[in-house]
Amino acid sequence: RAADGFALLADRAAAAGVSLGLEPIFPGDALTKGVVNTCAQALDFIAPFPQAKLILDLYHSWWDPDLAGTVRDRADRVALIQLCNVRFADGMPVGRDVLPRGALDMATLLPALLSAGYDGPLELELFPQDRLGRDPRDLVRYFPADLAAALGAA
Repeated sequence: RAADGFALLADRAAAAGVSLGLEPIFPGDALTKGVVNTCAQALDFIAPFPQAKLILDLYHSWWDPDLAGTVRDRADRVALIQLCNVRFADGMPVGRDVLPRGALDMATLLPALLSAGYDGPLELELFPQDRLGRDPRDLVRYFPADLAAALGAA
């Protein structure tokens, strides 16, 4: 059903002259957010539709063994990479966090992803519940420095 529904949306997007993005969702959220869980599945969904591309959210795709390979080998099919770190509780991801905090090793992960050939847009993704009581202006103020440090440029 998901593939059929996506095909209908892709046809509507093509008729309207717009792109359609598909974001793989962490498998732990499959019952509530989406049934396309891996980069490989998402690439299969979008393959027949040139106007469709992937949206890769590190919160949902950090675990996927094909993440770096998808960015390296299929950068042409990636529309956006959403950057965040991940907080865990009891072994499960429970929210996003800023790049230098959280469980993911951004000093390794970000350079691997961004040196793989992707040169499209990056989006800092944090939701209100993920701010941990911090002033959003502070998050935005130090984000570029954190990104530069994670990429080894600072």
